[in-house]
Amino acid sequence: MKKKSDGFTLLELLIVLALTGIIMSIVISMFMKGNKVFANSNTKTTLQMDAKDIQEKISDICMQANSIDYVKGNVENDEITELVLKLDQNGNEAYIKLNNNKLNINGFNIPSNVRSIKINKEIVDEAYKKNSDLYKFVSINFNIELQGKRPFGDDVIYPVKFTVTFRNR
Repeated sequence: MKKKSDGFTLLELLIVLALTGIIMSIVISMFMKGNKVFANSNTKTTLQMDAKDIQEKISDICMQANSIDYVKGNVENDEITELVLKLDQNGNEAYIKLNNNKLNINGFNIPSNVRSIKINKEIVDEAYKKNSDLYKFVSINFNIELQGKRPFGDDVIYPVKFTVTFRNR
């Protein structure tokens, strides 16, 4: 009489392999989705931290200033590429420059990719008048857009809006 041997049949092995494959595909898809969400939120967090740094640096400079000296930009859409502020009556100045999406604030390069800087339309319009009087403005409304690249998608645009009043008037 033949004794039944211990072991697995081919059918049992195929069932186990199929179930393992299904479970692994579910786990991998959940892992990939979580990784994508983490990477996207990391991009947004980086943009938020850069926006905070930009806002603090611009606010510090503007609060030390007593007036606007010079504005260079586009009259049609109020975007600026350069803003020079008078700090005192001795001719000391502070500047904000945007060149090829790189922001430079008083010699300090901001590592974030700045898409645009917009300020009050009245200031830009006044800057391009023949006898412009930029001293009459006591505050500036900034609208800055930062741009970041998602690892698993398109670009993220992060807007920053704030108003700064000159304190050294």
